[in-house]
Amino acid sequence: MTRTIKVECQCGARFAFDVEPVEGRMPVAVFCPVCGADATERANQVLAETEAAAGATANATAGGSDVRLRVHRREESAQPGQGSARLTGDVAGERCPQHPDEVAVERCRVCGRPICRRCMELHGYTCSVLCRGRAERDGLDLPVYEGQLRLRQARRRRLARWIGWMTAAALVTGLAYTGWWKWLGSKPRLIWSSPLPKDAATGWELAEPAHLLGWTPRELTLRQLPEGRVVWRVPLETRPENDLPRLVSVRPWLVWLIGDRLEARDPASGEIRWSLNLPNPVNQVDWDGQALVAVSEGPAGTAVVTRVDLESGSSWRESVPPRPVPVARPGVTPGGTTSSPGRVPTAADAGRWIEEEETRTAPLPPPQRLFLPAGTGVAEFQWWMIERRIVEREGLRPRQGRSPLEDEQMTAGRSWESVRQALNEIERIRSGGVVREDQSRYGVRLWRRGQPTAEVWSGEVVGRPWFIPLRTVDVVWAGTQLTVLDRQNRVRWTASLAYPAPEELLEGASPGRANRPCLELGDRLVVFDRGMITCFELATGQVVWRLPSVGTRRVVANPAGSTLYVATTTATVEDLKHPLEARLWERARPLILRVDAASGREVWRQVGLANECYLSDSLLYAWWLARGMSGEQNLLHLYRLDPANGRPLWHRYEERWPRRLLFQGRHLLLQWEDTVEVYEFRRP
Repeated sequence: MTRTIKVECQCGARFAFDVEPVEGRMPVAVFCPVCGADATERANQVLAETEAAAGATANATAGGSDVRLRVHRREESAQPGQGSARLTGDVAGERCPQHPDEVAVERCRVCGRPICRRCMELHGYTCSVLCRGRAERDGLDLPVYEGQLRLRQARRRRLARWIGWMTAAALVTGLAYTGWWKWLGSKPRLIWSSPLPKDAATGWELAEPAHLLGWTPRELTLRQLPEGRVVWRVPLETRPENDLPRLVSVRPWLVWLIGDRLEARDPASGEIRWSLNLPNPVNQVDWDGQALVAVSEGPAGTAVVTRVDLESGSSWRESVPPRPVPVARPGVTPGGTTSSPGRVPTAADAGRWIEEEETRTAPLPPPQRLFLPAGTGVAEFQWWMIERRIVEREGLRPRQGRSPLEDEQMTAGRSWESVRQALNEIERIRSGGVVREDQSRYGVRLWRRGQPTAEVWSGEVVGRPWFIPLRTVDVVWAGTQLTVLDRQNRVRWTASLAYPAPEELLEGASPGRANRPCLELGDRLVVFDRGMITCFELATGQVVWRLPSVGTRRVVANPAGSTLYVATTTATVEDLKHPLEARLWERARPLILRVDAASGREVWRQVGLANECYLSDSLLYAWWLARGMSGEQNLLHLYRLDPANGRPLWHRYEERWPRRLLFQGRHLLLQWEDTVEVYEFRRP
């Protein structure tokens, strides 16, 4: 039978325990948990007394009384506070029994032995595994030591598990997002579309922030994207069905040219902020981001020039008289064509000689003048032909050796060369194998309207002259000669280029949207001709870098001016020397380049994707309006490229050409024959 024994040690500590006696004595030795002294004899005495008391109780119970005794284990001290003081007493100067080289910092909360921090790292507030097990068995409430090794390891394991789960979750999320972005997120979503009446005159423009302008000859409409909600709609005066208003500016006001009337409307409400009637009829109109210049014909050949500030609506008007040009010196003939070096005449030469004879006797074309906005004033640019001179040069390579067509033993390996030479012979018969270039002499003059201190600049150039106004300077370009002037008509510098200006690009430039071959970037001027891109210092004209590029169509810069994106071709200088040469396999392909604006270094290139590019905010778009093999089918390849490496992020293919293609940040507008669509790219 188990007995509860309470023992009082000689040190004053009292402790109790349960034991099953063996022949009335303790089965094992008993030691004081406080001082560690042998208390076996005292426990035997208490056991004997307990046995005697139990026998007396049993006799009393047998006599008929129903008495029960329940004994609870309880630790008591002989003197209050003496035992607890022994367990938590001061350990100053004591050494740890298990680690003699360590100073004790605590006592074991079970046996009271001194313990050091190394012991506490292993067992907490106990000195050994035995005491810790005894405390757990006795139900002692021990404090938790935060520096215990097993607790730190448990915390590290929990942290490692948490990091592992978070890493796995992030990896799974990243993979899921990457897959979603590749297959769905990177593709634009259609946010608005509308059918268009057949053969109806409509205009569309994407405006900031996230607005869509639409107009017809009878009304103006502003919509909010992406829902397409109508913000306002304004009716216009009744006009002919094909008389479509022209959008001049979108900020700070929406400025339209409606016939001979200029109106600026508030983008928020559509109300008219200012309006102006221009002299009728308007023969010429051009604008930039600051002003609009309209020219009307006045009496006696005068030109009525009106300049309108697009922000305030303020304007001034001036009548400019006709400008007579100097009369050619006596003895100077209009000129004609300079023939190429001697060669065998062809059938095409007869017709060309007749044309040349008519050209020699024909009068020179009349003088031309152009009014363009330039800074705070208007530039009046006049040019006239002094001497007509058309130069012919060889457009085909000269024959070398015997032609494969004359070889009696034709082989499959020489078949393509035979086809090429046959095509060259056909071209030689058709055009004589020559290219005609205009190297006529022209006179030029430049006035500044609205700037009375500017002097008149005049000069003589070779080749058709072009006037290109930029942000702070103006450029006069004729043939291979480049002249840069300031706004006071003072010549800053001149430069000779390797190739002439791309005239087809300058002729096709529309007002307000001129894709001109000159780009002013801070203190530098970037110019591209038919075979080279050249960067000059704007102040001195010193060449910073050159980049060979044949067939350049467009150069755009990022907002910081540190990067250039070039739409060009893979053609070489040899293609410029012999443009009529038939090319079967080595035909020029479209090319998109990214160029470092500081050094002219090529960063990346994409061949065969697109022949046009446009940068809007941070998005790079590229497209190619191509024709099929038969020349009858229209094909559209539209891309969004990664500006960092040129990799296509999105591609759309259509077997039709859009009427209008617009980009504004993440919005893309496609106007087809029967519908207009607006797409939006998601933000990554």
